[in-house]
Amino acid sequence: MVVKDFDRAVEYAASGGPGTVLLVGGEETFQAGRLEAAMETGAKARGLETVRLSADEVEPGRVRRLSSEGSLFSSGKLILVRKAEGFSPKVQPEVLAAVSCPEAGHMFLFRTEKNLGATVFLKKLGAAATVSFTCWEPFPGRMWQWTTRFSRELGLTLDRQASEAAEGLAFGRLANLWSLLETLSLRYGSGARITAPMVLASGGGVPECSALDFSHDAVTGRRSRALEKLSLLLAAGEEPIRLLALVHSQWLMAVSAAGVIGRGEPEGSLASALGISPYRARWAAEAGKAWVGKSLGPVVEAFAETDHRLKRGWNPMDALAPFIVTLTAPRQRRFSSGAGASPPPHLS
Repeated sequence: MVVKDFDRAVEYAASGGPGTVLLVGGEETFQAGRLEAAMETGAKARGLETVRLSADEVEPGRVRRLSSEGSLFSSGKLILVRKAEGFSPKVQPEVLAAVSCPEAGHMFLFRTEKNLGATVFLKKLGAAATVSFTCWEPFPGRMWQWTTRFSRELGLTLDRQASEAAEGLAFGRLANLWSLLETLSLRYGSGARITAPMVLASGGGVPECSALDFSHDAVTGRRSRALEKLSLLLAAGEEPIRLLALVHSQWLMAVSAAGVIGRGEPEGSLASALGISPYRARWAAEAGKAWVGKSLGPVVEAFAETDHRLKRGWNPMDALAPFIVTLTAPRQRRFSSGAGASPPPHLS
């Protein structure tokens, strides 16, 4: 059964018993880790022994022995498998036979960062699984749902500006968001009311010069202010690749807003069209106006080239300063036979 709701997937993982087979795919590892923890906790409560495998290291006969042999200390096993796409052709039939034998009393969790339809074997494993779930990176407009969830779990209350700041500094990654909110919880204690300056301070920035403010200046064409803040942030030890990722996420939102505005839709529709809060939609509307109908190609190339330079060890200022100049340069409008802008490209 394919499940698309994360909470339902967690319920299945936690409540499963002997014979349960969970297949988890996708590159978003934070959700996958939570599903694994939920399943392992439930299995321990049922007295099952946990066995961990990496599929690319499993030799023929290993899975058959694990699934057929009993245990001296438990009534069954929870077999956790990473890199599930990596089973050799000789081992794959053993795996499919093992998961098709619920009476053996074992539970299985298979994890892969591939799409669940990426290989013939994964498709067969999905067909045999009790539950299949794909862990997707959250859309920018849906990060607030995770902020709310994590804040509730940690006993924090974030005001609107604090939530926006936390989501911006997470760069679209759930692990970053959790780490930031966990740091706030440790620093201020459960039950604390968190404000934006508190978030910025815990995220490595300071209210007077935050990475989020820098990204907003860069995307809206305020070159001198962006370059000044870039210098301060790098001197303060901010990670260059994280700054580039933050600018990229804010630029995608601005260009997406430009597409909506360019189609002649009212600015008031931005929140629902982009799946973001009205508070963030106001900034997106302002930033998006500068990108309506503009050529995006040079910026896409600049993002890719700057990412390449940083990963090759360039001096951060030497890599990022020319990028900011390109991003904030006046743009020519591209020719279009229809109204509006095309959707923004997504960079890997």
